[in-house]
Amino acid sequence: MNKKNKKNVVKDLNNQNKKNDDKITKILLIIFVITTIIFISVLICFHNRLNPSDKRVEGVYNYFNFKTIGTCEGQLNYTDKKITYKDVSLETKNCIAYQNANIPKDKIVTETYEGTKKKETCTHDGMVFRKNADSNECVVNKIEKEYLEKSYKKIFGKDLEDSEMFYTDNLNICYLKDDYYYCGLAETYTLIFANPSSINRVIDKVYKKGSSMIIYDYFLKIEADKCYTNYTTTEADSDCSSEYAKNKKEDIKFIRKYGTYYKHTYKKAADGSYYWVSSEPVK
Repeated sequence: MNKKNKKNVVKDLNNQNKKNDDKITKILLIIFVITTIIFISVLICFHNRLNPSDKRVEGVYNYFNFKTIGTCEGQLNYTDKKITYKDVSLETKNCIAYQNANIPKDKIVTETYEGTKKKETCTHDGMVFRKNADSNECVVNKIEKEYLEKSYKKIFGKDLEDSEMFYTDNLNICYLKDDYYYCGLAETYTLIFANPSSINRVIDKVYKKGSSMIIYDYFLKIEADKCYTNYTTTEADSDCSSEYAKNKKEDIKFIRKYGTYYKHTYKKAADGSYYWVSSEPVK
């Protein structure tokens, strides 16, 4: 091989090595960029992730606590479809606001109204209450409207929608007169004869996204040894029910395995608190 040919071979090898080096550099650069993007994404994710025991999380999650779920149809948060403010009845929203209202005991004025012997009720200013047991009187709590207004605004982010009357549970009722609610035993009431049920909710994760807080959780209701994957369904989950019948355990592992996964969205208000926007099952 003459010198000219040797030079050409060396030149070709150098060019090839350069191409290979460029290729490796590009691959390394791509790997670096992808790794950086993943790292930043994970960093952002963890930065925006909140601890379920955070007081802000516990506060908004308890807007729909076991009491409101049982007495105010707060179970509407756990149905088979997405629900928003407009999907919840006015009576239910007022009930939820009442159950969550922070009313100092010294701000509750107790009044008694005389009834008649022939009737089981007392009538006062157009309001009708049921007498207390073994009494000829009706005991009524007088509460300033502003406490419900504050509670309603905190939970729903909107001004209180006045309701002339609403039930606070299956036995008690509140009437609105001027700037006060008068709450006592309702003239008509509902007796519930049903098997006791346990409502299980387990928070999975919580994120802050812009002005929103998003809570993901699992929901499972057990009644008469049968599992129901949302609150309103009447169809039991056979696999869940079968396993529950064997060991009677309602631990976190069991709830995660059979519970329905939900997404609850809350929005940040001007004062820094969060109000509920929507709840929906996540497929």
